[in-house]
Amino acid sequence: MTMTTHPGLNLTTARLEMRPLTHGDLGAMTKLHTDPGVMAYLGAETPEAVASALDTLVSQYAELELTPGHGGGRGLGTLVLVERHTRAWVGWVSLYGPAESAARSAPGLALALCLTQRSWGQGYATEAGRRVLEYYYSTLAGTRPVAASAPAHHGAAIRVLDKCDLRKVRGTAHGLVYAITRAEWVAADKRRPRGSRGRMGSYMA
Repeated sequence: MTMTTHPGLNLTTARLEMRPLTHGDLGAMTKLHTDPGVMAYLGAETPEAVASALDTLVSQYAELELTPGHGGGRGLGTLVLVERHTRAWVGWVSLYGPAESAARSAPGLALALCLTQRSWGQGYATEAGRRVLEYYYSTLAGTRPVAASAPAHHGAAIRVLDKCDLRKVRGTAHGLVYAITRAEWVAADKRRPRGSRGRMGSYMA
């Protein structure tokens, strides 16, 4: 495996640093995705599957358009979450989708998050989800809808999507699908207290 880094997107919130995923994260990713507690709703993965997925995720950075104001293209890719004060590895957030020219059945981007068990219940997932949506819709001027899914019985995941202003659009055999459009994000952003709009580092919920 070739070690790679990417000079692209680095975001912050009040408590988190968010940076591109690299092959140097393989150990932490393997520990996360082979943890039965973390993967209870999805099924634990093998170390080999994690390594293969990591190769794919890192390669996606070459496809991104991260120039502010240029529409965001295929999203932000996968960003690692690190606690700013302790430097602890928290998990990851992803905002990514197919090229618009190929996106017939799924024209939007997919939002996904996965956190270590020690990071649960602290609002990190909401903080990270809101930050990537803010960057995509505000800084990059993205226009594509964003969707996310959660098992119907996974209350914590559903609460995160609610707090990120996504709305339930349908249920499937695999769970619930939530989504948000640019217009809905702009309207939700205008309703927020003035001190918490724009760069969302103040969001803790």
